[in-house]
Amino acid sequence: MSTTVNAQRERHAWVVGSGIAGLATAVLLVRDGALRPENVHVLEQHEWPGRGGARWDATRYSCSAVGGGVVSDEASACLWDVLGSVPAGPGRRTTVRDEIEEFHRAAPVQVRARLVDGRQQVVNTSSLAVARADRVGLARLLSLPEADIGAHRIDEFLSPNFLRGSLWALWRTTFGFQEWHSAAEMKRHLLRFAADLPRLEQLSGVRRSRLDRRRAIVEPMIAWLTSLGVRFEWGTTVRGVDFAESGGIRRAVRLHVASPGGAPGEVELSGDDLAFITLGSTTADARSGDEDTAPSPSCGRHDGGWQLWEALAAKGPGFGRPDPFDQRPAETAWKSFLLTMEGSVVAKRIEALAGGSLDGGVITTFRDSPWLVTVVMQPAPPPSGAPSGPVTLWGYGLRMDSPGEHTGATLGGATGSEVLAEVLGQFGLGSSARQAVGATSVTTTLLPYITSPLARRSVGDRPPVVPDGAVNFALIGQYVELADEAGASLEYSVRSAMVAVHALLGLSAPIPAVRNADTDAGMAFEDLRTAFC
Repeated sequence: MSTTVNAQRERHAWVVGSGIAGLATAVLLVRDGALRPENVHVLEQHEWPGRGGARWDATRYSCSAVGGGVVSDEASACLWDVLGSVPAGPGRRTTVRDEIEEFHRAAPVQVRARLVDGRQQVVNTSSLAVARADRVGLARLLSLPEADIGAHRIDEFLSPNFLRGSLWALWRTTFGFQEWHSAAEMKRHLLRFAADLPRLEQLSGVRRSRLDRRRAIVEPMIAWLTSLGVRFEWGTTVRGVDFAESGGIRRAVRLHVASPGGAPGEVELSGDDLAFITLGSTTADARSGDEDTAPSPSCGRHDGGWQLWEALAAKGPGFGRPDPFDQRPAETAWKSFLLTMEGSVVAKRIEALAGGSLDGGVITTFRDSPWLVTVVMQPAPPPSGAPSGPVTLWGYGLRMDSPGEHTGATLGGATGSEVLAEVLGQFGLGSSARQAVGATSVTTTLLPYITSPLARRSVGDRPPVVPDGAVNFALIGQYVELADEAGASLEYSVRSAMVAVHALLGLSAPIPAVRNADTDAGMAFEDLRTAFC
């Protein structure tokens, strides 16, 4: 691929990556920036997003299901803004946001068995009060500036007693935290999601989509942008970026790309062209397994998103440092699984645990399981082409190296059959459950960097959206610095896109403010009352 840009032609924008940040950037460029859709190019190294779900890919589906297809209400202003402009489907008058809100009204989230103990009893979490010593630790964490917190771990502020309690079990399995993750990011989440603390057990503050994230959000965005004329260039990896610097001004002048088949090429940028570069990837190097095999570790074979960030960081200051996020996969990995079952034994067992209908949604954590297993009942069948069945469970485990209670295998090394046996055992169904359930399709996915936005970091490790001196390029995604915003969320990606587009195009419309307990006294009161009382 080689594209030479004529300085007289209209402005083009080049978006590197088709994740949520890249797609939101394309939407905003067309909607708010008034760029011609055909002048917006999205360069994506993978080919699967363009398949539209017609060819089911277990790994990609599992990645897209992370978070269970739910979003927080109060903490999603930028996301709602973008999704309110995207039609839910071809020829549809309703938007993606309309569809999510309509589904929420019809089936509001009301989880009844959020924590289950080793005896298959629902844990009473009506009081999430913590010990006095940990109140002091939380207060200290919330009061310290991030520069003083630095790269300290969560367990340097909170005691082992707290980390064994119900509040931490709910918190970590909702947001993906581990005790060795960033204390600074823990503070951001506590402040950002303060409104969710009083309702953490029932998750009533989230909006659940009818479909998994890929089909509910990603595919409608791609379909709408494509229908407008936005150019998606699948199988195209950006290897590097050349910059011209003069008088403190930095301008992106060239993208080095590898097109389908690996052929090298270049994209030359004119003076008016813009580049929006996604850094890193939470789903990079994902590996899938089946009933008989466990996913093999990636051994550090980073995909283009990480390679590009490493190449940019090597050019000098202003691009942050990827090492804290991509060099400790043992601290950022988890393993997810997708169980598709024929029969209703598991559904009936979940109903028994929940004490009623499953309409309010199911997210259950087996608090005492060695793997710390969490399961989510999918609100709809898997994508077309996937094995069908009336019971579909997506789930994940956070403890990768602990031997399972029912199999003895570690989560990291478990085959799909061992995962199934462990999950059924946690439900109390016993070794005979496989026959009762019938044929079960099991897909497992190892995600080495899925919680890397929560990794320990220092000030400067995440670069600004618009580096110093940049005039025609911006950085987007989970690894840029957004003041006060909580990472590992759809909102973080969309906000980065909004900040980037507004900055490079000089848009005057205000960006929704980050609403958290630092700025909302009522939210702060509820936060403190829940944690301290």
